[in-house]
Amino acid sequence: MSSMIISNLLFGYTLIFSQTCINAKPPGLKLPSKKSVTQVLLIGQMRSGTSFTGELFNQHPEAFYMFEPLRGLLQANITDKQSLMRLVKGFPLEEGVSNIMKGILECDFSQISSNILKNDFMLRSRQTSEFYTCFRKNEPSTETFQKCLKLLTNRCKQSSLRVVKTIRMTTELASTLLSSLPNLKIVYLVRDPRAIIQSRIMLNLVDEHDLKNESTELCNRMDKDMHFIEKSTTKNRIKIVRYEKFAIHKVSEAKDLFKFVGSELHTGIVKWMKQNSVKSTNFNPYSTSRNSTESVGRWLKQIKRETAKKVDESCVNLYKVFGYTEFDYLIEK
Repeated sequence: MSSMIISNLLFGYTLIFSQTCINAKPPGLKLPSKKSVTQVLLIGQMRSGTSFTGELFNQHPEAFYMFEPLRGLLQANITDKQSLMRLVKGFPLEEGVSNIMKGILECDFSQISSNILKNDFMLRSRQTSEFYTCFRKNEPSTETFQKCLKLLTNRCKQSSLRVVKTIRMTTELASTLLSSLPNLKIVYLVRDPRAIIQSRIMLNLVDEHDLKNESTELCNRMDKDMHFIEKSTTKNRIKIVRYEKFAIHKVSEAKDLFKFVGSELHTGIVKWMKQNSVKSTNFNPYSTSRNSTESVGRWLKQIKRETAKKVDESCVNLYKVFGYTEFDYLIEK
C-alpha cells in the first residue's frame, strides 16, 4: 500500500482539489493594520482536542488557518507501523522551528521549506487547500510555484486572524515567540492523560507493552508545558483550554476563546459546532465531527483498569495541577 493511500486512510479525508492556484486570480489586497492583526498558536498533545478546536478557527471568515505545518519537516517512511507512529507523534528538530512559525504567522513563506507546502495537511484548511496541488506538482524554482506562493502570501496578509495549530511544539518553544510577536496569543489544550492514552491505544498508536514509558513521556511533557506557562511573565497572552469543560459547554467556551483572541464567535461557527457535535454512525477517529459531550467520559468505559493504574503512577503529580482524580476513586463516584 502506498504512503499516500495510508496517509489518506489515517487522517480521514479525501483529496478533493478545488481550483489550482495556477488559475487563481490575485485578490485586490486590503491589508489590516499591524495592530489589528492577531496571531494565534494552538498547541497541545496528540488526541487532546486540538483538531476540533483548530477547526473552529478554520470556520472563521476572517482567519488564515494552517494545520500542522511542522509535520512536513518529518521525513519518516510511513509504510510500516513503527515509522507511522514516529510520523504522528514525532517532533522535528527545534533548530529553525521558531523561525518557521514566526514566518507563517507573519505571512512570510519565502524561507519556509517546500516540504511544508507540499504536505497533504495543507488540505485541512480552507485557506491553504486550493494551493496544495500547485505546490505539489511544481518545484520551488518554477514560475508557477512562485506565483502560487505570492497568492498564498496575499491570502494570509488579508486575514486579521492568523492561526497555526500544532502538536509538535512545546510551550517553552512557543513562548520564545511572545517577545518578537507582540500580537501573538497562545492557546494550550489540556485533556486527562488517561483519555489521551486510551484514544491512542484505540488507534494502535501506543504499544501497551511500553505503556509506562508512553504515559511518563506524555505527563512529563504536560508538566513541562505547565511549568513554562506558570513562570511566564506574559500569562495574559496564554489561555489554557480544558478539553472536558469545552466539550460540555461548547458555545460558552468558544465565546471565551474568541474573546481571548480579540474576535467574535460568528454564527457560522456555532452552526458548524452544532452540525459536527452529533453522534455519527460512521466512526472516524481523525474526524472533527463527533458527539463531544459523549466523548468526555467514553474513555472511562473503554480503558482497562491496569492501563489506567499505570498512567496514574506516571501522572499522579500532574493530577494535582489539573484536579484529576486517580482511577479507583473516579470509578467509585
